Amino acid sequence: MNHLLLAVFLFVAAGQTVLVAKDSLVVVATRYLQAQGVSHAHLYLYKEDGSFLRQLTKFEKGQDHDPLFSTDGKEIVFIRISDSWNDSVVETASKKPASLEYWQVSVKGGEPKRLTEVPDWYRAATNAEHFTFGVPNDWPTNKPIPGEPDKGWNKKFSNPPTQGEIDSLPVTKVTSPDGIHELILKLGPEDIGFNGPGNGAFYEIKNLKTGKSWRLGELPGFLGLTSLLHHSSHPEQVFLQRGSLDVVFFTLHLNSTDGDWCIALNLNQPSLQGMVCETVRASSSKQRANSSPEQGGYAIPIPLAGESCFLSVASDRYQPIPNSAKTANISYLVRFDASLKGTPYVALRTAPEFYGASVYRPDKSPVAMKIGQDIGEK
Repeated sequence: MNHLLLAVFLFVAAGQTVLVAKDSLVVVATRYLQAQGVSHAHLYLYKEDGSFLRQLTKFEKGQDHDPLFSTDGKEIVFIRISDSWNDSVVETASKKPASLEYWQVSVKGGEPKRLTEVPDWYRAATNAEHFTFGVPNDWPTNKPIPGEPDKGWNKKFSNPPTQGEIDSLPVTKVTSPDGIHELILKLGPEDIGFNGPGNGAFYEIKNLKTGKSWRLGELPGFLGLTSLLHHSSHPEQVFLQRGSLDVVFFTLHLNSTDGDWCIALNLNQPSLQGMVCETVRASSSKQRANSSPEQGGYAIPIPLAGESCFLSVASDRYQPIPNSAKTANISYLVRFDASLKGTPYVALRTAPEFYGASVYRPDKSPVAMKIGQDIGEK
């Protein structure tokens, strides 16, 4: 991290309130990309509301990643691995190339210590439940994937397809667990034989209590919607409903440059919203065709049991690296409340790269959550 950024962190930390035992905490491993030289991933501690507390590691010869809180919230175990730059190995304390080491640091700060044995609870930890569009493991080949409309990929259509051909396809319908909302994935000409902008213009959300319905293609900010994300452990679940939080997530393949996007549909007052934070980007001047800068980017939503909010690992392609003409793919952790207001756990106007995180919630279950660098990958 450059000296200016470190100074900003220290200044913010100096103004924070004292940490108390019942505080929910978030530790994030973040690598702030630089235009020159090797940038390193360090651990940063936050309160759950996004208030920055302190930088926990400052090692400048490797990468710190995949932190995990102990169940009492006092210690954090993490992995430190060496890096390379221009074919020159950057060594960790072991003095072995590309070594992997386990370290521990107190939430109060202080000097991290290397572990000779890895705690069983660290080895046993698995990634938090999340929403994904990946095909569930062992999913039957003849069974529709949850939340994916039947576009008739194995059928032949006229060019353009006729209304009769479109109407011959089954319509995917999904009802929310509380029985209030029904998503109706009706298809139109733009959906057949193509995944991209314009998809989902005829999708509808219906309130089964009032009978009122909205066509998603007519909502402000609509660019396109394809498939619904589903829960990683419960593939039939596509709704995230916790208290006042009522949301579903769609994917959209924009193009080969901008890749896949994640777009949230807020069901409380039907509206569409992208899942990245404009304030994180080093520059707000990037404009994509037919879209607003705030909208684009992919995300992996992560429910928080017992809370009307959720976390998300957001990623955004080809964003500027500060003080240079270079660009990079950035990623970071965000907390969204029930109104889908996002609070990023990262310094603003930077080019961050997510290296894993953990959440400590002393009055919730699970107490310690793992959000690995590889979350969402098979």
